[in-house]
Amino acid sequence: MSTKKQGGNRKAPAAPALSAFEKAATAAGLTAAPGKSAVENRYRGSVEGKTADTRFTGSLDMDAAFKQIEPEANRWDFGIGMRKPGKQEFAVWVEPHSASSLGEVKTILAKLDWLQENWINRNFGNSKH
Repeated sequence: MSTKKQGGNRKAPAAPALSAFEKAATAAGLTAAPGKSAVENRYRGSVEGKTADTRFTGSLDMDAAFKQIEPEANRWDFGIGMRKPGKQEFAVWVEPHSASSLGEVKTILAKLDWLQENWINRNFGNSKH
């Protein structure tokens, strides 16, 4: 017979505080995925921090998130929050293309305009993040 108390009054561990990236995603009505998991598998391995202590604080598949509401827009692909210990968190915007896709410059610039208008300016003001 066990004398251990079962159930008890244990409190569930507190959820970790949201990162700045996750807060911005939530404010925009989006849900950030953990780490870099929103980045498609075929690109995820290519996205690395400069050092082993770089932490991925969240990610967004921007293309998928806006595809239904803006089907004709040139949408940016991915956003990733990153932080190094003791440093300020920052966002990286990823648009994977082969190095030989020079014919796509106009499309990528249109995607950049979309990103700035629909995400950066709306969620971060006009600051340079």
